[in-house]
This record gives sequence, C-alpha cells and structure tokens, in this order.
Amino acid sequence: MLSLIPFRSVLDVARRLDAIAICALTVVTCTVVLAARHRPRPSLADELRAELATALDVASGDTALRVATRPALDAYVVFQLADCSGNLRVLDLLRRRSVSRHVTIAGLVFAGSADELDRARPRLPLSARALPIRRTTRASTELLDRLGYRSTPIVVVLDARRRVRFITSAPSSALAYVRLARLLPNLDDADAP
Repeated sequence: MLSLIPFRSVLDVARRLDAIAICALTVVTCTVVLAARHRPRPSLADELRAELATALDVASGDTALRVATRPALDAYVVFQLADCSGNLRVLDLLRRRSVSRHVTIAGLVFAGSADELDRARPRLPLSARALPIRRTTRASTELLDRLGYRSTPIVVVLDARRRVRFITSAPSSALAYVRLARLLPNLDDADAP
C-alpha cells in the first residue's frame, strides 16, 4: 500500500530546501563581492605609467616615428612656474652630448593651470621653448606626490615601450648634477636590439 506523505511534511521539506538554496545563494554572492573587493590594485609603477602615458599623450603612436639613430630612452622634465627663473639647469645636462646620445629630451610637462603655463612659456630658457609642453593630469600629480616627488623639476625617463625606467628630482647641488650626468648615459633600454 502506498503511504502518503502528510501535507505538512512536504511543506517542511520545501521550506528546508528554500533555506538551503538561500544559504547557497548568499555564500556565492558574498564570495563574488569579496573577490571583487580584493582584486589586486595596480602598482604605483603601473599607475605612473598609465598616468604619464595620458599626460604625455604618448599613446598617439609617436614611437613608430622613432628614427633608428635616435636613443631609445626619452626624458620628460616636470616643472612649474617657479622653476622658470633658473631652476631648469637639468635641461642643459640633458643636452650634453654624453647624455643626449643615450637619452633624448622628449618634452616638458607643466604642473599647473593653463594660465600659469601661459605665464611660464616666455620665462623658459630659449632652448626649451621649442620643446613640446603638456600639462600634467591631476592623477599624475597626485601619483608623483605619493611617490614622494613634491617639488619640481622632476626628470622622468621612459623606454621605447613607454615604461618608466628612471625618475628623480632635478639635481640641487653641483655634486648631484655630476652624478646624474654620469648615471643617465648608463641607463640602458632593456628592450633595445
């Protein structure tokens, strides 16, 4: 004889199955949320590379225009209005033949407003006025600050793949100037042929 399951016990089983399904759904949801929160953050170097690429607009394909004899390393000098009155000696260092054979001055990056940039242009040394000048983004300025670069000028050297190879404050003493002049020609582009 068939025994019939009482109606009340079927409802109990259904409730238990609903409770188990809700618990399983909760566990899956929590796992997804926690995984999204703990996604690895990009490193400071990754952020700097991305921000500099944006600030310097290097994603425009200018690497395809690179001449074979041109050095594979590009230097950018980050500066502000106060630096125009003689604090850009690092440009002279980058123009030295011993340095320029290895590192090219690719441009200047201005940390300030558009109005300040308009006031800075005529104050630049004559040799620097022909260089391309771009403004930093807020994010790149904040990133440089997080890296400890709170005063300008700052020298940023990128390799052919637009990765940061070297970053430093401009030399503030004669000894630091000489050391930087010796160091820059010895930077190599690991990807160069």
